[in-house]
Amino acid sequence: MFYGCKKLAFIEIPSSVTEISYSAFSFCTGLTSINISQNVELIEKGAFTGCSALQNINVDEENENYLSVDGVLFNKNKTTLIAYPIGKENAEYAIPDDVAEIAENAFYECTKLTGIIFPDSLRSIENSAFRGCEKLAEVILPEKITSVSGAVFADCVSLTRIILPESITSIGSAVFSGCISLEEVSLPRKIAVISANMFNGCEKLTSIIIPSNVTSISEFAFSGCVGLTSINIPSSVRMIDWLGVFDGCFALEAINVAEDNKSFMSIDGVLFSKDPKRLVTYPNGKKESEYTVPEGVTEIESLAFSKNPILTVVNIPSSLSEISRYAFSTCDNMKSINILSV
Repeated sequence: MFYGCKKLAFIEIPSSVTEISYSAFSFCTGLTSINISQNVELIEKGAFTGCSALQNINVDEENENYLSVDGVLFNKNKTTLIAYPIGKENAEYAIPDDVAEIAENAFYECTKLTGIIFPDSLRSIENSAFRGCEKLAEVILPEKITSVSGAVFADCVSLTRIILPESITSIGSAVFSGCISLEEVSLPRKIAVISANMFNGCEKLTSIIIPSNVTSISEFAFSGCVGLTSINIPSSVRMIDWLGVFDGCFALEAINVAEDNKSFMSIDGVLFSKDPKRLVTYPNGKKESEYTVPEGVTEIESLAFSKNPILTVVNIPSSLSEISRYAFSTCDNMKSINILSV
């Protein structure tokens, strides 16, 4: 209703209002406080996203569904933190005990926050909860949390270190996307999927250990990790998405695979199917300017050599029958691709 009303500084919500819809006040950048009446029964997610001057969300004490503590919005029994006003001046914030869930967009673009203390009661963090908290430098999650949803810490450009406890069983897509300062992270052993874009653009990440329970690595998972020099694929991995998993990893010299992996293998640091009939990914950081695809390979997968800045010559064996789309896209220094005779 008031999305993007930048000059709106104050609004009186009538007592007849029972519902505040999604993005109702989003990006009302002049709004400094808002009063929730006792009759409001539902506040949809993202209602106050982007309200950069908002310092207090006040709730009538008679409201049976919501509660305000120091201007921060919770559900009535204080188990879910719904919205932290972006305009609050605090550099650090301790989430109260008993909070089990941090709602979607709850701290979205809270650019003043440098530190968060999480309670032991926390079990889940929903989508984009801390996205764009550009001064947040370190995160230590509590021992009993089980779920971290998509893009939770995306674009936290000052985040250098995060501790993820072993209790976590699922991590959503793009959770660390754009964390350009992230240097240290250990993934919990129980996760089964490296989600899409999980580490996309983590420029300072030089190494990562993939847990032994991981069965799938999704698209663009490590795209833009320009500091990553090598990676080890455990025996458990059965699927590696063709779409840009290692796209733009210009320092990556080797993709190593456990010998007992039943789906993939590595030959001189190059990723192949176990056959090995499919060449999956050629690391962009390998130093050689010429590469000969091994005899017996029948397919070069999509984006296999994409954006390679070093190769000038690739020799293709007579066994090859298929080159998938974009296999050699944006190889700026490539001079020739030679098809070898039998």
